Amino acid sequence: MFLESRFKKVSAKTQLEFVRTLLLDYAYQKDYSKFKETLGKAIKIIDKDNGNNHAILASIYEAIARSLSIFGFTKEARRILEEATKLSLDPFYSSQILRGYIFTFYSEKIRNRKTDYDKLNSVIKTSKEEKFIPYKRHGDQIKKMLKQINANLA
Repeated sequence: MFLESRFKKVSAKTQLEFVRTLLLDYAYQKDYSKFKETLGKAIKIIDKDNGNNHAILASIYEAIARSLSIFGFTKEARRILEEATKLSLDPFYSSQILRGYIFTFYSEKIRNRKTDYDKLNSVIKTSKEEKFIPYKRHGDQIKKMLKQINANLA
C-alpha cells in the first residue's frame, strides 16, 4: 500500500523499483488481478524510458519471470528471461537472470511438472562460472533452490 501511495510522486527509475517489488508482492499474495495491473504500469514505464537502462530492465524482467512462475506460467517466464539474456549486462544482473531461471525450474518441481534437465543443467553450469562468485546472495539463493529441487526428485 505504501509503494502504491507514493508511486506517482517518485522518479521513473524509482517507479520501476517500486513496480519490481509490487510484481513479486502481488504474485506471492496470489493476486493475479493486481499483478496484471502492475505489469501494465511496468510496460508503460519501460516504453517511456525506451528500455535504455539494461540493468533495471533485466531486474524487471527477472521479477516478471519469477512472478509468472509463482502463478504457474513457467514457459512464459523463460521466454522473458531469454529476452533478458540478450541485453548487455554486467555479471551481477546476469546472475540475477540465472536465479530467475532456477526459480522457474523450482516452480515446475513443486507443481510436479516435466523439467527440461538439459536446460536446467546448462543454467547450473553457467551459474558456477567464476564471474558470478562475488554475488554470494544470488549464489546462495540458487543453491537453496537447487537443494529443494533435488529433494523433490527423491
